Amino acid sequence: MSTRTRSEDTAKTPGRRRGGGRASRREARLLPPIIHRPTLRREIPVYELLDAEGVELIHETAMTIVEEIGVDFLDDDAIKLWKAAGAQVKGHKVFIPRELLMELIGKAPSEFTLHARDPEKSVQIGERNMIFAPQGGAFIHDLDGVRRRVVKDDLPTIVKLLHCLSPIHLSSAGWAIDLDDVPVPVRHLEQIYCPVRYSDKPYCASSYSKEVANDAIEMSRIVFGQDFVANNTVTATLANCNSPLKWDGAMLEGARIFAEAGQAVIFSPFVIYGASTPPHQLGAMAQVVAESLTGVAYSQLVRPGTPALFANAPMGVSMKSGSPTQSVPEAEHLFYLTGQMARRYNLPWRNQGPKSGSKVLDYWSGVDAAIRAQAAVKCGANWISHCTGAMEGSILWNLSKMVLDAELMDSCYTFASGLSKADIGVVLQMLRERGDESHFLGADYTRENMPYMPELQDNEVYDTWVAEGSKDSNTRGLESARSLLARYDEIDPGLDPAIDEALQAYMRRCHEERL
Repeated sequence: MSTRTRSEDTAKTPGRRRGGGRASRREARLLPPIIHRPTLRREIPVYELLDAEGVELIHETAMTIVEEIGVDFLDDDAIKLWKAAGAQVKGHKVFIPRELLMELIGKAPSEFTLHARDPEKSVQIGERNMIFAPQGGAFIHDLDGVRRRVVKDDLPTIVKLLHCLSPIHLSSAGWAIDLDDVPVPVRHLEQIYCPVRYSDKPYCASSYSKEVANDAIEMSRIVFGQDFVANNTVTATLANCNSPLKWDGAMLEGARIFAEAGQAVIFSPFVIYGASTPPHQLGAMAQVVAESLTGVAYSQLVRPGTPALFANAPMGVSMKSGSPTQSVPEAEHLFYLTGQMARRYNLPWRNQGPKSGSKVLDYWSGVDAAIRAQAAVKCGANWISHCTGAMEGSILWNLSKMVLDAELMDSCYTFASGLSKADIGVVLQMLRERGDESHFLGADYTRENMPYMPELQDNEVYDTWVAEGSKDSNTRGLESARSLLARYDEIDPGLDPAIDEALQAYMRRCHEERL
């Protein structure tokens, strides 16, 4: 994975023997400084499928859904809030006037800061900003290439690797890391502790029950301080709508606790195109709008101004087996439509990146990854999840693909950073001075402005590839993962011992009370 900045490309690495030759130059390329990329400011235009008339058609259809068909809120406290706000309620079905819905979503910020322990690693969410985030998973392809259940000892490895991957902005997804050897009542505690202990990037947390959500907030207060958490966003959670048109009680309960604490909630329908939505792109998008917007609006009933993300994570479905599929054309259409609708409502939004349905690193895992990564960037998503080794539809962490995906996202980072109009005069001078030569490789300007160079993708001639071991992408990814983990101590951020002890004491109390 490329980890250079321009200034660092020409820097000498302390302790490394200087010398010429191909081997030493290759060694220098393989061990560049480990850096952390800041929030990506998108400097390319977004790709839009629909004209303004089409966007308004989706909007009007979504408003008809929320006003006439209704959305289920399976939580009594949520129903009380909707009644008090003036919505019509029948049982647990809520019918929301469009004026009320638009008023509520207008209270959500279009941009906010997600704070990290290290302020320099804090990220901006919304507007033209983009961040790359990891996923969850119940299984792992480990460093030995063995597929097995994720266990507690895997978490430090995963978090350390995430901390070393320069384009990945978060140390955890926070949800759905299903630790097979940790009892369910306390499993989520490890999902918070490890990202905090081994990284100082921002982190997410689970909220699939009242108890789990409360633990996330309390542990965050230990890390950042109660006053800071009261006035700043330090974590985020995911609330999945049970499509079609149903918010269940557990999701609403967790979302309410996060919103009450001023922490961010991603409201993402569970979209399987043609199964949990109708097989019509604009109709499916209208359903997504109705589901996600009602979630965002609910968070503003709880606490106006709390950060909330419009979201979509579209997949296709095999009509032969019913299994979810990735990178099908209709799902890609929904990527772009989601971006257009989020911008229509001036909301920050989340999409998914290079996850794959493949079981191994093969042609289709690369196809899925490339198509989804490019689509997520070109449609203008603010928060791109599943950027680190998601396979089998995202239930599997593949440690080799984690590094390969990070290089893919690093390339996307460079692409989305856009073009520069500077230095045209320098280029003209280069052409005057060297235009009759065979190349510009030796020019000072070339050395100072190196083109993007992938480290894991092999572009050597065949004989060199054979001489260096005939390594495929899986082998190269595993080698890179091992190398990065071996270098983790170079950038280990540590954790204040008092905070560490307070977190562990809190976890011990939870174990005693719940097990």
